[in-house]
Amino acid sequence: MRSEELYIKFKALFPDDSELFKEIEREAGTDSESGMHVVSGMVVVPFVTRIAKESHDKAKRAFDYFETMETSGDPRIAEVVEFTVLENLLTEDKEMVSEYAKYFGPETTIAAKAVGKWFN
Repeated sequence: MRSEELYIKFKALFPDDSELFKEIEREAGTDSESGMHVVSGMVVVPFVTRIAKESHDKAKRAFDYFETMETSGDPRIAEVVEFTVLENLLTEDKEMVSEYAKYFGPETTIAAKAVGKWFN
């Protein structure tokens, strides 16, 4: 797993949502060339927020991917999950945070607890 490929691989998990990704990218004024933290915060997080409300299967795929990132062995990749994805998701209302937590894997749960300490 390479950090340059994270967004491309994430989008590949959702082939039916290519138009939604394009829409979010346009709204955010970003694309896959913008850097992983930027794309994660401005595209991936809004996408996950939408799918968590609409599709158990898609939410599970997204959070399984975050777990893979978290356990990649590359701290730069894990930091994308921790400091960009989780940090943004954990600042939402408690109901949504509870919804996201249903999909956390073991390492994502540990990371979320560590990140969450800053928001309590």
